[in-house]
Amino acid sequence: MKFSVLRELALVGILGVLFTSGIFAQSTSNPLADKVLNTCQKVTDENRIAGNFPTDSSASLPIGIAKTIAGTSYVIAVDEAHFYPDRATCNAYMAIDLPGTMDKIAFAAQNIGVNPKGVMSANNSRLVLVSEHHIKINSNVTLILKADGSNYVDWDCNGFKSVNLKGVFEFEDTFLVPDSTSAPGTKKVTASFELHTDDIHNFVVQVNMSPFTLKGLKDVSFMVTDATVDLSEISNAPNMVFPKGYQLNGSDEQWTGFYVRNFTVKLPKAISQKNQGRTSFYANNMVIDNSGVSGVFGAKNILSYEQSDLGGWQFSIEDINISLAQSHLNGGGLTGGIKMPMFEDNALLYNATLEENIASKELDYKFIVSTQNGLKANVFSATVDLYSTSKIILARTNGKFVPSADLTGQIKLNSSSASTGKLDFQNIFITSSAPYVTAGTLSFTTANADENKMGKYPITFNKIELNFSQTAPSLYFQVGINFMKAEDQGFAADA
Repeated sequence: MKFSVLRELALVGILGVLFTSGIFAQSTSNPLADKVLNTCQKVTDENRIAGNFPTDSSASLPIGIAKTIAGTSYVIAVDEAHFYPDRATCNAYMAIDLPGTMDKIAFAAQNIGVNPKGVMSANNSRLVLVSEHHIKINSNVTLILKADGSNYVDWDCNGFKSVNLKGVFEFEDTFLVPDSTSAPGTKKVTASFELHTDDIHNFVVQVNMSPFTLKGLKDVSFMVTDATVDLSEISNAPNMVFPKGYQLNGSDEQWTGFYVRNFTVKLPKAISQKNQGRTSFYANNMVIDNSGVSGVFGAKNILSYEQSDLGGWQFSIEDINISLAQSHLNGGGLTGGIKMPMFEDNALLYNATLEENIASKELDYKFIVSTQNGLKANVFSATVDLYSTSKIILARTNGKFVPSADLTGQIKLNSSSASTGKLDFQNIFITSSAPYVTAGTLSFTTANADENKMGKYPITFNKIELNFSQTAPSLYFQVGINFMKAEDQGFAADA
């Protein structure tokens, strides 16, 4: 191998291109970075490009060595070459152009030593990042690359071999906020990575993402177990699946952002297992891009009656679904059952919608009770039919839910002293603490009035009232009792 060739081979670098729109780079003030940028600019402006390192004294430095890979020209600027009897040294620079901006980032290797046997020191020949850079991916995400030796280019006599990039993506709190319960004291959500590749255009790499919540839904949090950052416009993460209903701009390959394949969703403490941590479930396929977080996920049978405590009432979650679009909840729901003490072992089946509360930045729940017949109620020794206009209300107090029920339907009394047909009732308001019944009305008329009896004697209602007591609610009836059939001209009494 000729000595002049060795000198040329010592001058190999890389042009890193990060595909994304609206990128700009910032670097701290650094004289070496200024030297790199100025030298590379001079080579470009004056077209000082050569195929080989010059062997005669007619060539003047700096000079550029160009290499074309996949249609892209990679240019290294060589400067300050020094020749000694047994070796030569030189400096090599590279300014990386970032699309969509006039900013550049600088790589350099100084005093690269070569001799007739080749490069004298592999580490000394590396082009390393000369200053810390903050590269704005979009208005919400910044890529931080440190000048600590972890960002470098490897090469050999045949030219560029690979590049190693190690950095951190830092998210602004515009839509992602650190989960204080999992990572206390963390100020920003981050995603760290290390990439070693021979194709910088295909920037698709695994990231380690810190736990986060959404700014508008702070009581639901996410722990990521498998995520990929995609800054390439020519490919996506392997087997990537976009969430159902996600609107793409352009082709799949042109999409850039973060793809979260597997993650855990933590539910609010108020609807989690009693005396335990927050209930969670596994989910997949969520994307984070410059418009926010989007995904559709859910789970089944994640909470049983025995595991729950809703202000003294038991409840279950048989199905939960959540739909996020651009970091906002645009759909969600729960189904399951709620056990109220007055209904013995009967569970009230419910459907609940989840809504984003803009003011509190928490979830609001709207529970609608399904139509149900023949519920056994120990209060009043009755059976109850509920209409779908009945609902469960949850009031949030000190991080806990206090439940109440607003019930409408029909009630049929069946005690040892009296029984009735089905009486209509409206807006019976029941709470989980005393006084347990605080409002409601009963009708005068009865379905199947011939079933209204005291003992074996028929009765008619003149007045019905609900009495609300701190200790126990009661029903007040003013009735007429018929002791004989009307055609027998019998007698009756009021009671």
